Amino acid sequence: MTLEGMLVFLMKKDVFNYATLLPQAYNALTPEGQEQMRIVYVACTRPKKLLWIAVPAEDVGVWTKKLLE
Repeated sequence: MTLEGMLVFLMKKDVFNYATLLPQAYNALTPEGQEQMRIVYVACTRPKKLLWIAVPAEDVGVWTKKLLE
């Protein structure tokens, strides 16, 4: 499904901490970590025009680095 715009909230969880998931190679992640990154990928590839990503303030640098790669 494609949408005009989407707001994605990526919060910290006990199991999935993006600050530790993002720097790793996809193949090095656990199956659960790979699934979490697939969920993020799907959410971020659905909007046609506008994507907003909301992350905790302490994770902004990690996400900025990943998105600029």
